[in-house]
Amino acid sequence: MANHCFVTTRKRFKHEAVTADLQEINERRFNGALLIEPYEATESNYGNGWMIGVVGCHDWLNINCWLTTSRKFELRHGPGGDIRWWFEFCIQNDLALKYDGWISDGGVEGRWKGKENYLLTFADHLERMYPYHHAGNKMFLIHENLKHLPQELREKLGDKMGEFPEISKEQENHWEEQLKAVAKEWEERQ
Repeated sequence: MANHCFVTTRKRFKHEAVTADLQEINERRFNGALLIEPYEATESNYGNGWMIGVVGCHDWLNINCWLTTSRKFELRHGPGGDIRWWFEFCIQNDLALKYDGWISDGGVEGRWKGKENYLLTFADHLERMYPYHHAGNKMFLIHENLKHLPQELREKLGDKMGEFPEISKEQENHWEEQLKAVAKEWEERQ
């Protein structure tokens, strides 16, 4: 079963209003890098919702979210790594702020309120995700995240990407060699 996160509020979510809210979040937080497509409830889906695509990316990065009730917004976590999680965290945080709601997650105990100025850039998100990693390991994680982002998405996000340390070609080659060695060792164990 997939992990889901929720924003629950005493106010009422309305599909048209949340569509406008998602568009506003998209423009303000992501420079319009998300493609938001509303859909209506049918027998085969959960409720009125949204399929959110990402500029320059294939379906693996799509985000599916919907209104479970008029007071509960639900978002299905999925693959896509840190960039997708950053999009998801920002969406749930900003909706919780707008609707004075509580955030909860199927994979984490408790519930919490949204925060102002939360994860303003992708770099902020990576710092939050990997705060205790050794500097060299953190640089590798940043490199791997950036390497897989389509150029079109990086350009669209622009300043929302944040500041990243420069990675030398020598360091990049070193990491590639290490990855190949680990893959070879893994293959030999099979």
